[in-house]
Amino acid sequence: MIKYSELPLDERIQALKDLWKKVNETTLEGKQDIFIKFIELWFDGERKQIANDILKLVECGELPVTLRKAVEDWIFVIDNFKFAKDSFVTFYTCKRCGFRVISIEDAIAHHKVGTILNGGNTVRKQVG
Repeated sequence: MIKYSELPLDERIQALKDLWKKVNETTLEGKQDIFIKFIELWFDGERKQIANDILKLVECGELPVTLRKAVEDWIFVIDNFKFAKDSFVTFYTCKRCGFRVISIEDAIAHHKVGTILNGGNTVRKQVG
């Protein structure tokens, strides 16, 4: 795992661009989500800093605009969930209630409607 904050700025930028290039060349669908998953697996460090660096690269045209929404969702999860890794899986645990999910999409859905697992079935309830 690479310690992101210890890399010089030009190496951080190049690493993000190289990673996007690899994902873009080898993936047909879900490129943005896969890109973020790889970042979580390969880089150890400040997720918020990584996300902000990606947004800066999007703004200056170094990375595609299509990454903006995925990174904004990731920032929301960074702010509202704790991260834990187990092998190659990243778990997101809600800071508000302790609910645990394995995808950014599930984390966002949980935060919006409040999700409770009930005997293997997913039950959603509106959170006040």
